[in-house]
Amino acid sequence: MKPFGKYLALFALAFGSASSYALPYIKYIFYDALLKGLQINNEQLGLLFTFYAGVHLCLYLPGGWMADRFSIRKILVFSFFGTAALCVWLAASMNYRSAIFVWAMLGFSTGFAYWAATVKGVKRLGSNKGQGKMFGFFESFTGLSMAMILFLALYIFSLFHSAVSSLRAVILFYALMNLVAALIVSFFYKESDVYEQERKEEQTQVRFVSVLRKPQIWLASLIIFSGYGLFSGETFFTPYLTRVFGVTVGLSAILSIIRTYVLRFMGTPVGGLLSEKTGSSLKVLLFSFSVTGILLMAFFAVSPGTQFIVVLLLMFTASITTYMAFGIMWATVEEIRVPGSMLGMVIGVTSLIGYMPDLFVHTLFGRWLDLYGNDGYRYIFSFLILLCFIGTLSSTLFIISLKKNRTARKMQAEQVSHTF
Repeated sequence: MKPFGKYLALFALAFGSASSYALPYIKYIFYDALLKGLQINNEQLGLLFTFYAGVHLCLYLPGGWMADRFSIRKILVFSFFGTAALCVWLAASMNYRSAIFVWAMLGFSTGFAYWAATVKGVKRLGSNKGQGKMFGFFESFTGLSMAMILFLALYIFSLFHSAVSSLRAVILFYALMNLVAALIVSFFYKESDVYEQERKEEQTQVRFVSVLRKPQIWLASLIIFSGYGLFSGETFFTPYLTRVFGVTVGLSAILSIIRTYVLRFMGTPVGGLLSEKTGSSLKVLLFSFSVTGILLMAFFAVSPGTQFIVVLLLMFTASITTYMAFGIMWATVEEIRVPGSMLGMVIGVTSLIGYMPDLFVHTLFGRWLDLYGNDGYRYIFSFLILLCFIGTLSSTLFIISLKKNRTARKMQAEQVSHTF
């Protein structure tokens, strides 16, 4: 596949990812409107996400199995249509009982085989040495697509006087975006060009249990756990600015958009390009986790009297280094070197562990803030620093294990050459 076609396919996958997750994570932008539209309280809204995350985790393994046995493009298109249908269902009903059903089913349409198929699709677009670059640009394109969809959704929301009508229009817009995603993935993602090598790999029969014995799978899972935990946990930078430094809600929202979308668009490809330049995504991950941990430690020296520009620089820099790790964390799967016929199952295993922060991070952080007020942020920063330590340690052990494997293969090759 030519480079231009490859990046078009990558953008199609990224746009699909942004469209798929617009409804499940709608509370991040339209929180109050969702409460009014569904006539629910904060706890009930939190339960929707718990249902969603629970279904997600239960389906990662069977979804990985499905992604190994069916067409990637067909899985993606089917998932987009399913998510679009759920958007229409919610817009038509707009009640909590329907919302529970919709969020649970979103666990199927945006989880199950969809996520494994997406990661597998991105991986197949890059060479063995270009995985970090591919995943970095995938996350960059996803951030760009999310920003486009978000600003259009905000514009649509502003066209109506009623919060309920505005929310319904936004949800229908999300349905349309999923249909557009199905169209562009069908048109730009040429599976026949991407999977020729994988079909050859499928001829080799390897027991999945033997693959699970590879320590690199569990190290990759911990790296993804750390990277995703940082990505999720740093969303609490927004209330940190308003509560500790008295930043207005409007300014905080603007800074949040910059941190979430602009810096993601900038930081993720930097991680990818650096991993290609150094020839190792693990070295970049090691650097990113280490620097992020140091920057987060600096927040313990911050007080309400600290100059706001200093706080802003710390927050933005920590976000960039986090996005560098977040963008390339899935490139670690390439280092495991599993047959393409089992890639989906490996993605399922690593996702099961890697995305566990969804089950407890937001609840845990919220509880700390309820119990300790602004002092709760010290617990939050401590937890994020712990994630950086886990990510740093896992990356280091991964690098050491790869070096041992290379040394063992070299010694084995020398023994064979001496034999002949």
